[in-house]
Amino acid sequence: MLKSLRAVIIGVICSALTFMGLTMISRRIFPRPPEIAMDDKAAFAQFIESQPLSEQLFLSVSFIVCAFLGSYLTARLAGIYRLWIGVAGGGFIFMMCISVFLYMPYAKSYAAMTILGVMISMGLGAYTGSRTTQAA
Repeated sequence: MLKSLRAVIIGVICSALTFMGLTMISRRIFPRPPEIAMDDKAAFAQFIESQPLSEQLFLSVSFIVCAFLGSYLTARLAGIYRLWIGVAGGGFIFMMCISVFLYMPYAKSYAAMTILGVMISMGLGAYTGSRTTQAA
């Protein structure tokens, strides 16, 4: 049981650090204008609407990659119930994805497709990680 708990903690930390790194790369490629404050909802909504498609695609791919990584790593390192523990490890990124789309004014269709992609990659990561042979 402790091995599975350790696996979830490692999976969550690795996926969160990967998402942080990808977000930092995204901010270098697509800098946010300095006059836009996060608490000015109207200006921030206008900024979100004017985002290029490549920036939105980068965000979606970041969520999908991190969900796969978190669930794969967790399932790979878990001791028992590897598939379900893997899904729990990827669930952190899934919940983070939902909270981002609830807070920020993205289009509902874009948010739904990204959340669906995260769910699929989370399941694939957990399945792949649970089917690999365990390290001794």
